[in-house]
Amino acid sequence: MRDELLGRLKAYFLEAGYGPDDRIDTEHALAGRFGVSRARVREALTALCQEGLLERRARAGTRVKAFDAGATAEALSFRFRMAGFDTSDATEARWVVESAVLPLAVRRMTPALFEKLCGHIAAMEALKTDLEAADRHDRDFHLTLLEASGNRTLQAFAGVIESLFRSTVRRQFWTAAMVDRSIREHRALCAAIDAGETAKALTILTRHLHPSRYRDPAAIAASRRKTYRRGAD
Repeated sequence: MRDELLGRLKAYFLEAGYGPDDRIDTEHALAGRFGVSRARVREALTALCQEGLLERRARAGTRVKAFDAGATAEALSFRFRMAGFDTSDATEARWVVESAVLPLAVRRMTPALFEKLCGHIAAMEALKTDLEAADRHDRDFHLTLLEASGNRTLQAFAGVIESLFRSTVRRQFWTAAMVDRSIREHRALCAAIDAGETAKALTILTRHLHPSRYRDPAAIAASRRKTYRRGAD
């Protein structure tokens, strides 16, 4: 019964044209519209708040929550990890998606976003003795590339993959040599983007993200065996 009401509420919010930060109807009004008790409406709205679709504010009512790509990525990444997704798949997916998005990013790059890319490179250089901080700027460099594509759907899905990659694969490769290499390749990529050389930029990015760079053959074999055993069970 609750799932049915949740479905009806979601359909109503879409049909009514609610958007981010819009205040939804009161519990009393929704109870009357759907012919249920206020207690059931309150329970359903609480569930939607827990899903991150709505938020309650003191003296401001219940409102539609703005889409948070980062929070969505973290939540889905956690689900993927709990489900035992193969870590090598995250590396491969990141390589495929970012390579596909790059031509859009080159074509739609703005001066502000290009400056942002360069800023992340400079921060990596300044913080390269702090591997975790440098890696955060490495991540943000790639997220800025995705932002430059101008496609919010691609950004959201790619953000999930990026989060999964960082949490399952990247940490084991936090080394000073890796940071130095990333800085060099980011600079080369920015130079190609600035020159509008899409093919060259794609070659650099493909080499930069290629799965072989992050593969530990023994770990992958063990992961494959684990997945196979789960399937057999």
